[in-house]
Amino acid sequence: MMKFFELPFHSPPAFDERDEYKKKLANVSVEKVLNELEIRKILRDCLEPKNFLLREERSISGIDGHPFDLIAGDQETLTLIGFEIKGDGDAYTLLPSQIDSYMFGCDYTFLVVHKKKSPEYLPRGIGVLRVFDDGSMTVEVWPKMIHWTEVATESERDLLFSANGFGGNADKVMSYLDIIEGVRRNILFNRFFAERDYMQRSYKKFWPFTEEQKVIMMGFNLPSQVKLLERDLLGLERRFLTVKQTFLKGKAYAEK
Repeated sequence: MMKFFELPFHSPPAFDERDEYKKKLANVSVEKVLNELEIRKILRDCLEPKNFLLREERSISGIDGHPFDLIAGDQETLTLIGFEIKGDGDAYTLLPSQIDSYMFGCDYTFLVVHKKKSPEYLPRGIGVLRVFDDGSMTVEVWPKMIHWTEVATESERDLLFSANGFGGNADKVMSYLDIIEGVRRNILFNRFFAERDYMQRSYKKFWPFTEEQKVIMMGFNLPSQVKLLERDLLGLERRFLTVKQTFLKGKAYAEK
């Protein structure tokens, strides 16, 4: 199960703070113009002291046309936060297709702006984070994430699993599916932040699957696991035979 994670930003202003925030928002028009790199620096200065891993300009896969401006990773929960940054002079022309990439890969996604007004067509899974030239920032809109299990009611899930021959309450089965979803998160987290040794085809640093994930994945791939075990056992048998033969030859030589 995914561990609890709390986003590291200020919430939208409370009711008694709104007048003060409106004044600050009105004054943003007279602040200096910020480009994408300057806004990115403000984000990094906020996230780095909180021990987030940060990666710039990296896509979900090598052929993806829309790399993330900035992605932050929490090492404890493997949570990924994507940031699409728009400088004051940038347009929103590519935003719809960029959003598709972010929402597929990240647990939370924010459009980050300074002076710009956020577009009205943003899907509810995209939050809006506004930064100011003094280094402060406020979430104007929280991303409203819907868990994939919420596509049906509990009774509908129970009936569907029962019709497919699964006994008991569906919640237990759903918890297993959550573990499988965690595999996807782990793969993405390692894509962004693992340190690879390409010459040795190995990792210098990576985040391993949990024991629960390993058990379920091995269950899905049981025939291949059996083949690997048979191969390893055969290798052990050969090594044992070599050691035994060497020992017997040495013993016979010593007895001469």
